[in-house]
Amino acid sequence: MPSFPIRLFRRLKAYVESTYERVAVAYSGGHDSSVLLRAAVKALGRGNVVACTAALPYKPDPAPAPPLNVDQLLVRPDVSEVLSGPDDHPCYACKRAIYAAITEAVDDVDAVLDGTNVSELARGRPGLRALYELEVDVPLLKCGLGDQTTAWLAARFGLRSRPGSCSLTGLPEWPEIGEVDPGEANARARRARGGSDGGWSLSSCLEIRVHAPLPEVRGERFECVRDGEETQLVVRKGPVTEAVAECFRRCWVV
Repeated sequence: MPSFPIRLFRRLKAYVESTYERVAVAYSGGHDSSVLLRAAVKALGRGNVVACTAALPYKPDPAPAPPLNVDQLLVRPDVSEVLSGPDDHPCYACKRAIYAAITEAVDDVDAVLDGTNVSELARGRPGLRALYELEVDVPLLKCGLGDQTTAWLAARFGLRSRPGSCSLTGLPEWPEIGEVDPGEANARARRARGGSDGGWSLSSCLEIRVHAPLPEVRGERFECVRDGEETQLVVRKGPVTEAVAECFRRCWVV
């Protein structure tokens, strides 16, 4: 019998295979995007997948080459204006710039796929609203994959990926271009999230604020209540990850 992470990977592959014929995957070189990229290639074939990597002035470390010899497209989002001090949260402004650039660069795909996972949702992802507005799909959320699962799968498949989320996610303000110290940015992000990266317990998060205006829906496992541009997801029954996955399958329609 296959292990639990392998079953989730098969679920992910089946979702992509049954939904799309050609996709672009936002590829940062992390565990999440690497596992998503592998699932897409296994589902659709290498010729029907393109890995899109954003070059950003506040993320100087380049992403490694994508696995499985997938074609890689480097996009350069125009972040000069949003870095000058946007009214929106920096995570939202950044994601909006990145995915607008990707969408403009790849017009021959059925959808653009993002690797946000369930564990990240509990930590808070203001950039989700930008994904929702631009109709970017979130397969890891729909299939219930979290931090530990993608890390395990990346190791199992021998993917050249790296752990960690964007160091700017929890920052309340934009830094100046060229003035980001990666170590300090990571430390500030951890403090903004209320502790260390390993201090979150998804199983204890029965109420999750989703930074996207999902429709109000009540299911057997969950309830979604709109709050302006955000949604309060309340888990009512069963494992949290399964409730979150069911919610996003029903409410996040591309």
